[in-house]
Amino acid sequence: MSLPLTAGETRLIVAAADAFFPPDGPIPRSGSEAGCVQWFERYLALSDRRQRLLIRLMLAFVQLAPLLLGPERRRFTRQSAPARIAFLARASKSRIYFLRVVFLSLRAMMTMAYLSDEIVANAIGMKADTDPFGLGGQPPLERMVPPPTPQASGVRLKGGGPAVEPGLGDVG
Repeated sequence: MSLPLTAGETRLIVAAADAFFPPDGPIPRSGSEAGCVQWFERYLALSDRRQRLLIRLMLAFVQLAPLLLGPERRRFTRQSAPARIAFLARASKSRIYFLRVVFLSLRAMMTMAYLSDEIVANAIGMKADTDPFGLGGQPPLERMVPPPTPQASGVRLKGGGPAVEPGLGDVG
């Protein structure tokens, strides 16, 4: 069982969600209105202890990184909305690899949270497909057993190992 989000983590998620998905954006629902905080709470509750720690460290880093990297040396949640957006834009292109990884991780999680909202999904015409591969409810074990592999064309077994016929993959 995970601890609920702290007040600081909640403020950071709201600030980041609205930076990625602003209230006046092309979709008539901001990141905070789409329930990103609740999504993060559910995600943390379903994650193992190590994963929860990494997510919380990511949130703490995003909160404190502007203090170190500027140009506006204030916590992420204390910055104006345009400054937050500018920080995230700089993070996405940073020469510091770790900062880019944190940005990509945060963006991926925020996108999953935002798209999980039914109003957002309907606004962009997204429909859930619970059977994307057309398996049609086959029992899981039947899906996991690979079909028999036919002998590939141009390959014959000889002397215990595959031998390629001339003209198929010859380099010399």
